[in-house]
Amino acid sequence: MPGKNEGMSDFPKKLVGGAQIVLGGAFVVQGLRALGLYGCPTTLGRAAAQPREDWPDSHQRGTIRTVRTVRVPEENIGERISLIIDSIRRDSLEPTAREIASTLLSGRRVGRNGRIEWAVPPKDHLAEIRAVFNGIRDPANPFALRYTGDHAEVDQFASTRVNTKLNIADCDDMTIVTGSVLRAVGYPVRVRVVAADSNDWSHVYLKVGIPPVEPTRWIALDLSEDNPAGWELENADEAKRTGRPSGRVYRVKDYDV
Repeated sequence: MPGKNEGMSDFPKKLVGGAQIVLGGAFVVQGLRALGLYGCPTTLGRAAAQPREDWPDSHQRGTIRTVRTVRVPEENIGERISLIIDSIRRDSLEPTAREIASTLLSGRRVGRNGRIEWAVPPKDHLAEIRAVFNGIRDPANPFALRYTGDHAEVDQFASTRVNTKLNIADCDDMTIVTGSVLRAVGYPVRVRVVAADSNDWSHVYLKVGIPPVEPTRWIALDLSEDNPAGWELENADEAKRTGRPSGRVYRVKDYDV
């Protein structure tokens, strides 16, 4: 969302005013719907809310337990992304993230020599990242995420625990889940936000650094698209490097977690 110094010309003028957040098992933000053209079509055109734990123990799907309601003005994109970053940081310390990582990384298989070995070789960073990425999108896993848009008129956020119970998420929630799981096993992550096909912020996804200490390479992880780990919209890195539009990409910003 535009900051005070960016001007309304940088963002749809229809997105003005405040947003109402309902805090509880999941967050619901009341705002106006904007049309995006890539990735996560309605998410970044609406106001944001910070996720909070927890879903009620009874886990009545479709029920949101409200705690309190607050007013949040529509601020710049940095403040929006900071809510996603806070969720990744918090959720990476919760048991759910570590449990998902354990399920995806601790599988065993019979090796060529007939001995039992780890299916994902220890310290093989690319193999670990791909295992997490592919596992979260694999419907065979109980915590898998199906890309699903938010409510028609409100933007919804939830924690890693809630998202993986519901098994549905849009691009911001997928970023939260993947980021928290990878961070829980030692990987530095970034959140990348992209304005594609127009000058309006329309999509967000994760980038993970390897090696984990002093990374020299950052790999895109976009679960909202049917593409392998490492894929992202062409020209995104070029637009980030130059600060100018490149191809379909108008603007790119990266935020360290």
